[in-house]
Amino acid sequence: MRSIKHGLRAVIMLVPLFLAACGTPIPKYQPTPDEKVTSVKLFGWGEPYMCRMGKLYELTVQEENGTRRTTLPTGARVGLVNFITVQGYQVVSRCTARASVIPRDGINLIVNGVLPEAGKCGLDVVREDASKETGVSMEPSLGGPAC
Repeated sequence: MRSIKHGLRAVIMLVPLFLAACGTPIPKYQPTPDEKVTSVKLFGWGEPYMCRMGKLYELTVQEENGTRRTTLPTGARVGLVNFITVQGYQVVSRCTARASVIPRDGINLIVNGVLPEAGKCGLDVVREDASKETGVSMEPSLGGPAC
């Protein structure tokens, strides 16, 4: 009984923090003029965000001729976060997919938001590679904490 009281007390104390966080807008990532960035093609589902140095940023997405693109800063690990919501017949599936990568100059990435299945979803991250028959290759920096 004592542990239940402590648990309830902790929940009551944390609720204001969660409510305050919900009202805080997520800033858009805006590279500085001297910051190096790389291009990222976006496919699949979801809204892309980036986690950098413990802070979440909304990524600006441009669409041209049916291709969605964004940019990521190069040289250091960033987390990719994709919030996916799919509405079907009397069903709404929501999930958050996470991955991390170290973007590099001259390496264009492709990120695919994979549909939720059984409450799980994911991000496929590869890089463009003209030397391969498929046009893509595995991204060796994929891994590590996403956020």
